[in-house]
This record gives sequence, structure tokens and C-alpha cells, in this order.
Amino acid sequence: MPPQLTAAELRGLPLLFAQLTDTQADRQLAGQIGLDVVAEQVLLLQRDEGEGLLVIQTGLAKVRAYTANGEEAVMAVLGPGDLMGEMAVLRALSRRFLLRGGDASTRLLAALLDLALSCSRGQDPLALIPPLPQRELAAMAGLSRQTISRTFTQLRERGMVIGDPQGMRIVDLQCLRKRGLLA
Repeated sequence: MPPQLTAAELRGLPLLFAQLTDTQADRQLAGQIGLDVVAEQVLLLQRDEGEGLLVIQTGLAKVRAYTANGEEAVMAVLGPGDLMGEMAVLRALSRRFLLRGGDASTRLLAALLDLALSCSRGQDPLALIPPLPQRELAAMAGLSRQTISRTFTQLRERGMVIGDPQGMRIVDLQCLRKRGLLA
């Protein structure tokens, strides 16, 4: 069983809980349940009603949605400290996922940036991204696998990203700024 969150850890989560008192935080944590999840286990389904907030403590979780033609698309990869289900809980809405627009290089860079930030708890856009199959990168970026392969090669040749057996990394923050992906 994973360790339970403390009031201090809850207040350290992005956006929602920083202003809570210890008493308020303890009240929110009273019903928490720890889950050990195996790879590929489904936690939430698109359009499910929000029933709780999930906090990723270790590992990675993929947020997936189905496109209009029934194909599965990876919308985001979440890492330690990331939240899932917060908006559905706060607004009592069903889950909705949106695709990004932009050209192929912008879409791939946006997906890589999301992954880097997920792997670094939102801190480092240059963080090492674990190796992922091109089909998963393609699903995240809303592109074909062939387009991902060609676009990644172009970005690598321009010195914007690097890749090796340990993973990949964005190395040029200016390319993110030009595309409006980073302030």
C-alpha cells in the first residue's frame, strides 16, 4: 500500500490546496485511499463522473481519449505530484479532453514539453523524457507515427531535441518560446 499524503504534501500540490489550514487539509485527507496500480490498468474512463482526486506519487500515468474515428490518443503523461480528476470533482462535470492545433513540429514539441514537465514535477522543460514508442508520441501529438518519425528527425537535425537509448530531451528553449509553448 502506498504511503498516505500528509497535510503538508496536500498543500504543496498545484493550485488547489495551498491555502488550506491543517484542519481543512486533514478533513480533505480523511477519506483517502492508496492504490498500487499495475501497468496499463485503467483508473478513469472518459466521460466518467468525477468521484475523487487522484494524486500520482510514483511512476507515470497516461491520459487517453478516443478520437472521432475510434482511435485511442494519449493526451498527456502525468508524473509524481500531478493530479487527475480535479476539474471533474470541482465542477461536477464529466471528463473532457482537447487536442492541440499547430503544425507537426509544434505539436510534437508541445507533447515533449508536457512529458518533460510531467517527469520533473512541472519544474524542468529540459528534463529527460523516458523512451516512448513513436505510436504513443503520435497519439499524444495527434499525428501519424510516420509524421512523428520525420518530424523528430528534423527537430534533432536542427539541434532542438536529442535522443538516445535513455530517452529524449528538448535542448532548445528558444524553439518553445517562438511557438508560444513557453514564456
